[in-house]
Amino acid sequence: MGLAPAIDWELDLVPVDYVANAVTAMAWRPPQELACLHLHLPQPLLLADVLGGLIERGAPLQLVPMAHWLEALEQQPANPLYPIRAFFSRRWGEEQLTYPELNQAGVRARPATAATVAALEAYGVVCPSFEQLIGPYARTFLGSLALG
Repeated sequence: MGLAPAIDWELDLVPVDYVANAVTAMAWRPPQELACLHLHLPQPLLLADVLGGLIERGAPLQLVPMAHWLEALEQQPANPLYPIRAFFSRRWGEEQLTYPELNQAGVRARPATAATVAALEAYGVVCPSFEQLIGPYARTFLGSLALG
């Protein structure tokens, strides 16, 4: 479609290298130190930021309001997302929010990561920042279109 929804949708993208390093580091902790760890990005990652970073690096996308994006999707039955349109528009719960609205910054519950970050830093495991990730993400998603 060449369009993407402009929404502050929090994503659960966590680099696999970070997760693998975290699991490996925690496997060496003494049993009395084991606790519940939350392997999430320490700072929320928003869909709009990821898409904006990809656009800056050459992605042929235009950010549009969610309603406009849904209208465009309705006109394209061959689009792979067409069969799951309800995923983006069905309303849930007492608040009657859509799934994207339920996952917006400030609406969605996030597990605390401070204890996990501190525990992993003691083992030299640090989650890369969005700025460190967007270049590799762009190269992967855009291939030869990626500029950075």
